[in-house]
Amino acid sequence: MKLRLPLPLSLSLSLVLALVLGGACAHRGALPDPAPNASTPPAEDPAPGFAPTDPDAPADPAVPQAADPPPAAPPATATPAPAPDATPAPGPAKPSGAAPATPPARRAARIDLKSVRAGADAVLRSQAEAYWRWFTRGEVADPGAAWKGHEALLSDATLAGVAAAAEGASGDERRALAHLRAWLLGERLARDAAEPAGRAGPPRAAATFEWDGRAVPVREAAVLLAGEHDPDRRRALAEAAAAGARPLTAVAARRASRLEDAARAIGYPSILDLAAEVRGEVPAALAALAEAVLARTDATWSALLAELAKRDGLARDDVRARDLPRLVRTLAPPAAFPGDRQLDAAAALLGGLGVDLASQRNLHLDPAARAGKIPRAIALPIDPPADVRLSTAPLAGLDALRAVLHEMGVAEYYAHVRPGPSELRRLGPAAIPDTWGILFEEVGGEPDWLVERGLDAEHARAEARAAAARRLLRAREGAARLLAAIARARGTAGATEQEAKLLARARGCPADADPFPPADPDPLLRSAEGLRAELLAAQAEQFLTARAGGKAWWRSPAAGTWLVGAWGEGSRRTAEELSLAMGQQGLDPAALDAVARRRAGM
Repeated sequence: MKLRLPLPLSLSLSLVLALVLGGACAHRGALPDPAPNASTPPAEDPAPGFAPTDPDAPADPAVPQAADPPPAAPPATATPAPAPDATPAPGPAKPSGAAPATPPARRAARIDLKSVRAGADAVLRSQAEAYWRWFTRGEVADPGAAWKGHEALLSDATLAGVAAAAEGASGDERRALAHLRAWLLGERLARDAAEPAGRAGPPRAAATFEWDGRAVPVREAAVLLAGEHDPDRRRALAEAAAAGARPLTAVAARRASRLEDAARAIGYPSILDLAAEVRGEVPAALAALAEAVLARTDATWSALLAELAKRDGLARDDVRARDLPRLVRTLAPPAAFPGDRQLDAAAALLGGLGVDLASQRNLHLDPAARAGKIPRAIALPIDPPADVRLSTAPLAGLDALRAVLHEMGVAEYYAHVRPGPSELRRLGPAAIPDTWGILFEEVGGEPDWLVERGLDAEHARAEARAAAARRLLRAREGAARLLAAIARARGTAGATEQEAKLLARARGCPADADPFPPADPDPLLRSAEGLRAELLAAQAEQFLTARAGGKAWWRSPAAGTWLVGAWGEGSRRTAEELSLAMGQQGLDPAALDAVARRRAGM
């Protein structure tokens, strides 16, 4: 739903909104879309695992939404953890093959670093507390309130001073300061790229289309398509949704242009230069990774798609993008997974790993239903590891349970991070916390686990096959969007048409009227984070299975011991470094392809 050094992911206020308010990036299926007000319930999730462009996710991590957003929180998915038995990295390493990043203009470089860090920590904590109140009680607050009295943190002098301090540091301190500067840079971009007051267009959350005599939010198109068995009505629904989403493309393009201007004002030659620094990798390397994902998984996805189409009575050549939410939908009846047993299932998973949920006094659970509470699972690192919070809602169904498992994986990461600099406990690249979320969430797609939860073997295999398809589709769409974003940022002619072709390739079918149009240009290559998380989660699954002696890793205390150690490292390592520490040659799609084939019975 990613970076390596020199700079980790810039977790701006708006990036957090992007992560927690929708989008295929972090916390797919677990987080709410932005609503006009706190009393408006969030839309239902789209078909689980299906990752269309979310018209309600900000067009870029550093651009705030046009509508008044809910309070921001610190990165609910933010950083990679190294293998516990690996030697900590000496500090941020430049990505292989990367040219030195062009630093922003340096002005005053002497700052009170201790005060800057204390101020940043105060802002992050205030944002987190405000977001928790909004999420659990519907108390909407001013998202800018946390910055009152801390405005100097975003000055040129502070940015330059933190950069200079990072360059002069080594080991954990260097990486911590790089995380701090990246976060400050993201917040600065969010401020500078904001639409001037009174000139913002209508909020993207308000985009609707007419269906069955009522106005339907565009963001609900996927869930309606998943529930519609009639192919003709799916076609009509897709056409209506595509028309409703069309105006958002221009809105997103304006946001991307403002971000480009803001990046140049700070000192970057282009937005792609900034993206390369933020992602810790040159665009060519990210493009190569995305292309490898599509190439390696082509055969598996094609075979899965043909099988799912046949199950639903569709000829393979007749499949269109509008059919995918229906084909990869969750099949198990909601009653098979009671809402009041969600935390029991999560506790049982942790228990198999030797982790006792009940004894974790620093992990605060809020499973109660109440007026104003957003009925979605969310993990928030208020002050990790001392204060980590997990809010859930008693919703029935496997989708809701998988969302809880995802957030539990994120929460366990933050709850186990060892004490140290705040930046290594709560900031850093987004790929790793999401990796642990995906790892836990995808236990809900394991046939053996589904049988343990009460499904018969035949239905468990069918559910596992659908889950494997959703997982593969997420990664393939993420790869296509990353390739398209790089082409667009390079100014490639016909970038919009190229994105449509890439998505058709990723989906294995044309779109016709695409209900999920490329409305998000993704100028900072945010899609790279989700792709890295998908790949690393699959590698972790294979690694932990081997550590468990080839058996189910979630029943292995040995796997749990390794996970606790890895979580403890916080953001000291990147996704690539953690992959290497697991004995891999680096991030690649081989593990994802193998896991999908195994679960699909191929």
